[in-house]
Amino acid sequence: MKLIKYILLVVFTCACSKHGSNMTILEFNNFVNIPENGYIQELTFNKVKYSSKIELPQMIAINMLKADVIKKHELLDNVKQFNGKTNFVFTLSDSDGNSEIKKLIYNKEDYNALVSYANTALVDDFKLLLGTDTIPARIAHIESSNGIEPVVRISVGFSGLDSLKKDLTLIYNDRIFNNGPLKFYFTEEALTNLPKLKL
Repeated sequence: MKLIKYILLVVFTCACSKHGSNMTILEFNNFVNIPENGYIQELTFNKVKYSSKIELPQMIAINMLKADVIKKHELLDNVKQFNGKTNFVFTLSDSDGNSEIKKLIYNKEDYNALVSYANTALVDDFKLLLGTDTIPARIAHIESSNGIEPVVRISVGFSGLDSLKKDLTLIYNDRIFNNGPLKFYFTEEALTNLPKLKL
């Protein structure tokens, strides 16, 4: 039953995008959170599952406003603040049957070392390839783990992106688990065809 609902949601959201139908905030958020729609890229390497979700200016603005209904002028004003910026929410979790992340989070000494590393050198592990340009990350930080969900969640920010009308590659050289460089591909089609909103 869950699989059927998921398939129906994918078909519905893809159809909305292709036909230019305007979406509610809830429909929009559902759409960008389905990996098949191109805004989340995932891979598993050496027992660690990596998930990278891109957040374009409009998506950042929607998240900042935190409302189910947004007025057009509010959205436009907030989007202007984030022009040229792109964020990523990066998640490291255990692949099936493994516990590398869980061991890291629940070992106080190891986790403190991770936080210390995040405060100094983590930002250097991320870069973007946009056409022939290589863009270093502007900021990267680890979000606090609540101890319930064994994941490492990293927020990464880039600026100076005047145009995203090209395929984009996020490169992550994971020095936490010595994996990488890992590459996450985002297509020009996804970057330039966000669904329209009902405003």
